[in-house]
This record gives sequence, structure tokens and C-alpha cells, in this order.
Amino acid sequence: MNVVHLFPYSVKVSGGHTNAIRAFIDCQRASGINAVGIAPALAAAAAETDLEFPLAEVASLGSLRWLTIARRFNLEVGNSLLHFHSVGRKFIPLIKDLRVAGVPFVFTSHGQLGFRNAGHWFLKLVYLNVFDRSLRKAAGLHLLTECANRQLKLLLPGYPGLKLVQGHPVTAPNPAAAPAAARSDYGIPGDVFVLIFLGRLDVWTKGLDLLVTAFASLPAGRFRLVIVGPDWNGGQAKLERQAEQLGCRDGIHFLGPVYGAKKYSLLRMADAFVSPSRHEAFGITLIEALLCDRPLVTSIKLNLAPELSTATAALITPLTAGAIASALARLAAEPELRHSLARKGKTWAELNCDPSRTGARFREFYQSISKNLPTSDRLIPRAIVGGA
Repeated sequence: MNVVHLFPYSVKVSGGHTNAIRAFIDCQRASGINAVGIAPALAAAAAETDLEFPLAEVASLGSLRWLTIARRFNLEVGNSLLHFHSVGRKFIPLIKDLRVAGVPFVFTSHGQLGFRNAGHWFLKLVYLNVFDRSLRKAAGLHLLTECANRQLKLLLPGYPGLKLVQGHPVTAPNPAAAPAAARSDYGIPGDVFVLIFLGRLDVWTKGLDLLVTAFASLPAGRFRLVIVGPDWNGGQAKLERQAEQLGCRDGIHFLGPVYGAKKYSLLRMADAFVSPSRHEAFGITLIEALLCDRPLVTSIKLNLAPELSTATAALITPLTAGAIASALARLAAEPELRHSLARKGKTWAELNCDPSRTGARFREFYQSISKNLPTSDRLIPRAIVGGA
């Protein structure tokens, strides 16, 4: 089976999104799927990157058409499927092509099927059912969490297609490949309890203001906070000012963006991973932390929170600085709790995000879609078959 993935951002930029794309494609190719990608071309030239899968970079995703895609990848109707990773009216002409040709298509919900309040729900309900009905016409939907699956019923009531509830495939190297970083390299004493956050410094969305406030209330000298990730709209400066005002600036280490083995070494250096997001569709860095045996503290606003809570795979806290501080202090005081959370968290992540498992589930999902296509959709005029 041929599956063409349409990504809304370049796969040649380092970061969590790019890692997720590669894991997505790699796990499917390892499961016998001919997975290829289409992504926007970077405005500036990028360094050559060995992606290990065919990739077409285009000036505009909105100009894509089925015949062009089919010719680019030598595809034919009957054994091909398109997989969208974003929603937008720019895809309507392409989706019309696919429906005429009888080529099935699916969407992954990277937050598009989530909502934060009644007003947000209403806006999405109107958009998805009036202005852009592409998701309703899709043969299948890939939902990253059970929370998104529940919200689907409120956003696309009566959706007739198939569904796959499956977390992002995520990989992490074994400890021998990325041993723990030396704390002395970062000016961190060996006897303190080290907390780490990994992600973009989007202060409000990631709840970093709450994290700094919580950190300031912990016993001075017994904790250190390591914040790793690229700046976002001046987020680091905001957090530094806040920490200065609260008197905890000396205990916070801003390391900027870190990738590859160094990132995993930093995760293994820490005693606990903390991510008090106000809104998070999935949270790839959280899964990376779980795979690195780190106990996790996160908020009830994370879409994964109910599943992690059921599996006792994380400490889930209310979205207040006091609750976050209490959870962190409890972790530091209870080594058995840390070990239990780390063990159960890693087990959960392996069961739900291991590429060998996710690849097989995607293959079954795609095959079920092909088998369930109406007979009329299989009778395609040869003139629109790619590769002719």
C-alpha cells in the first residue's frame, strides 16, 4: 500500500514536530507501507538531510492536485491513500480530486478535534460542519488520545468513517547510546533534586509561569530547574524577569534548544520531568521523558491526562502553582513513588507509542479503509490514474 503524508511544516527543521514526522514515516515503512511525504519548501536553503524516505517539497500545499501527486510518486488508484496532518480550506480542491478519483484519504487530529471551552467548541463545530467538511468526508480519522475521540462526537456528530485511536510513534535511544549528562557540566550540584522541562518557551500555553512560581515556593537550595527549548515570543526574558522578582533566578538553568542524543542525556540527568501545560493535544516530549525512565508531573489539561492517570503513569495536578509545587515536593520526598511512576510510565509509553506497535496498527487501519471502500469508488476512469 502507498500512503502519501501531507505535512503542514518542513521536515528539515530540528525539533519535536520533525522528530514526530520521521517516527511516523519510519514506523510505517518498517511495517511494509510505502509511506512518502509532501511538505512546504523552506524559504531559506536548508542543510542536506538524509530523511530515508521520499519527500516532495512544494511552494504551496494549496496548489496540490491528485494527478500531480500520483505522477510524482508513480502511484495508481486502488492501492494508494492520502494522509493529511492539518485541516484547511486550501485542501478543498485536492479533496475534490480525490473524491472524483476514488482515492481514500484520512486525517490525523493534531489538536484540530480538541476544544478548550464552549465558545471554542462552537466555532470549531461551525467550521468543520459548514465551512470545511473535509474531515466529515474522510474515510478515516486518526485520533491521538481517547480525549480527542470523545470530543469527536461533539464536533463531528454521526461521523461515518473508521477511527484509529493511537498515540504518536516516539523513539528514544537506550541508556548506553545516550548516558546521563554530567551535572557539573551545567553548574548543577550533585545532591539537588533536578526538574526538567523540554519544549518551546511558550509561557502561557506550556504553563511555564506557573512552573516558575511553583519552583520559587520549593525549599531553596534543594531543587534546580532546567528549562530546555527554543525561545518563543520572548518567553525566556519573561521567565527570567519573573524568576528575579520571586528570588529564584539562580536556581533556574536556561539551556536553549537541544537536539538528538544530547537531549536524551539531559532527560536522563534529571530526577523528574514537569510540564504543566494549559493546553496540549498530545505532548511528544512527555513521551520521550517516559521512555527515558523519568517520573512525570503534568496538568489535568493535557489530553493524555486521563489515560496516564488510569495507568498510574504520572502525577496529574490541578493547574495551580500550589498544586504543582506540592506534587514536585512529594516526588522529591518519596523515592518509591518516583520509581513506580517511572516504571509504569515507561511501560505505558512502550505499549502506546512504540514504533513497532504503531506501525502495525496503522497498516491494519489503512487496510480496513481499503476493504470498506464502496464498489463504485473502485471503478476509476483510467485518465486520472497517476503514472499513466
